[in-house]
Amino acid sequence: TGDEINANDEDVLWKLQSYLPKLQTLLNLTKYYERMQSSSLQLAKLSSESLHFQWTSVSSLWYSEGLRQLLSILEMFHKVLVSMDDSNEDLKHIKESVTNMVGIQEVNELSSKCQKMKQKLALLPRLAESLSTRMVSKPDGNVSENDWDVYLETLLVQGKK
Repeated sequence: TGDEINANDEDVLWKLQSYLPKLQTLLNLTKYYERMQSSSLQLAKLSSESLHFQWTSVSSLWYSEGLRQLLSILEMFHKVLVSMDDSNEDLKHIKESVTNMVGIQEVNELSSKCQKMKQKLALLPRLAESLSTRMVSKPDGNVSENDWDVYLETLLVQGKK
């Protein structure tokens, strides 16, 4: 998220307020990537076309990166907001904005939301690798440079060499 925010900062409310648009953008982005990944996976299952598997691999990597960024900002909000009291009206507004954006009732629910994201985050790169392995393991040996690029990227994202 850039600079770390902690509840003891003098300008914590201003910093939190400044992250709300980024939070909204990341929520929209990950929703879009999730739809793209899901649609391309359905298409790949139906068609068995190499290109559709490649789209699914790439969109899974994008979705994974979007989730990683969203998780980072949500964890920051959770850490700061649960440690502050509700006496300040601006803080109440920020908590309300975050819970409305994320679709939860209480800030404490961010923890379980983040846990679910971590589970998805663990699966997406492996899905991308599995699909791209399928592309570069074609029996006819007709593998494009793009197929190899996607396959190598799926390995790099997971820290594999």
